[in-house]
Amino acid sequence: MVLMILGSIASYYRITGFLREDLERSASASQLAVADQVARTADARIGERLLLLERLAAALPPPLPGRTDRLRTWLTEQQALQPAFPHGLMVADPQGRIIARGPSSAIFPAGLYIGSDPGFQAALDGRPGLGQPQRDPASRQAVLPLATPVWDGTGQLVAVLVGTVDLATLVPLATTATPSTTANAPDILIVSPRDRLVVAASDPARMLEPLSVAEPAALQERAAPDFRGSTRAVNASGIDELSAIAAIGSTGWYASVTVPASQALATVNHTRDFLVRLTFVRALLVLLLVGLMVAWLLRPLYRAAKLADRMTNGELPLRPLPVEHPDEVGHLTAAFNRLIGKLSDKQAQLEAIAFHDTLTGLPNRKLLVDRMVRELARAKRNRTRVVLLFLDLDGFKVINDTHGHEAGDEALRQVARRLSALVRQADTLARLGGDEFVLLAPDIADPVDLPVRVLADKCVAAIARPIEWRDMAHRLEVSIGIAVSGPDDDPDSLLAVADEAMYAAKRRGSGGYVLADGAQAASSA
Repeated sequence: MVLMILGSIASYYRITGFLREDLERSASASQLAVADQVARTADARIGERLLLLERLAAALPPPLPGRTDRLRTWLTEQQALQPAFPHGLMVADPQGRIIARGPSSAIFPAGLYIGSDPGFQAALDGRPGLGQPQRDPASRQAVLPLATPVWDGTGQLVAVLVGTVDLATLVPLATTATPSTTANAPDILIVSPRDRLVVAASDPARMLEPLSVAEPAALQERAAPDFRGSTRAVNASGIDELSAIAAIGSTGWYASVTVPASQALATVNHTRDFLVRLTFVRALLVLLLVGLMVAWLLRPLYRAAKLADRMTNGELPLRPLPVEHPDEVGHLTAAFNRLIGKLSDKQAQLEAIAFHDTLTGLPNRKLLVDRMVRELARAKRNRTRVVLLFLDLDGFKVINDTHGHEAGDEALRQVARRLSALVRQADTLARLGGDEFVLLAPDIADPVDLPVRVLADKCVAAIARPIEWRDMAHRLEVSIGIAVSGPDDDPDSLLAVADEAMYAAKRRGSGGYVLADGAQAASSA
């Protein structure tokens, strides 16, 4: 019975897991193909319009003061000839004021200041740019302003040409054909992380919807300029969704295709229900046929399980389970005993890893904080001080860059050995990561200035000796921030003070230290 149940459970998880992975992979690939198609289409269309706008800028009549009538006439002619900018063309001066516009540019009236628009700012930097998506007050359509610089014959920027396009027609998401294994079409969005807006959507009601409502945070974080991939996340409404996104490289936007996981993986639920029913029927049959035999065969196992439960609950100390007979159950019990031994060894190893740095063997931040809590409490009782030295190596990056990470690791180990030789038995030398070390010196009596400076000078001298490895002899220096505990300090505040003092020492030059009293710097080397 146990073997049958275990086999059924294993089959259940294996089959449903395989189906879930296969369906999720298939759905993700389909979504990713759609997202990539949408992204490439949007990228191409926006690129075409930017290129057209640049060509128009090259042919723009010189924006001379008092001659805006010529510009308006030219913009009107070009708007009639160029259906790519249905919401109008306009010209702004370098200060950001609209000085001329075409007849359809109701969203940008003459004299309007657009200097803060991102597209205008990009044009001032000498490159075409995308502005802030917004809604046309006349047509209520979502539009996107595109801007490009206008140069004179001497290469000076004299104006900015702005053209507006209809976002709904830029990529017709509502009619995009999508391969789908479900009855409902996926939710397709084009998102601008910079503006935190949905700039296009298969659902027109979501146009210009705030991003914080439209998309889960996981997609926003993974929308790198060149990202293309799939993810599974729970949205703000608590719905598990499969999403695929593809970056639109020239815009900083990304296309997102999303379907609920329950919809994409519906076959898994049907298969799971079938397996559950099949397992239940099989269990009843086996129980009727071999129930008594199984009970007799597994009596030793029941007793071992009872002992294991008592050990788990703390009623008995952890020890090997008794092996009553050298049969299958006895072999299983012996294997379990070996597993207990390995788990005990692994637990000891994990405890060492959890509290120590794997490279140098020094205590890590977690163990350091534990000891700081204990030493700060004892210092408060004994009216002594705890001194914290925050050490950051200067010149370590040169070793890594010049000789490789193996040389860098050896340098860190040598530094750890040198500093360990300086500390007392009660002190704690820890590595926080990278090239940062912390020395915790408890039970320091007032006045602390002289012993602290002596200890800091020793650290500086120890690290200043050349690092020797193979044919390398490299000299390191150290910047040290020193914090002395007060009656109300905790580990975080003491580390923060020492860290700040360390950066102050760096600003004053390598190979020195700054001694801080609480949060205020008192003196420096």
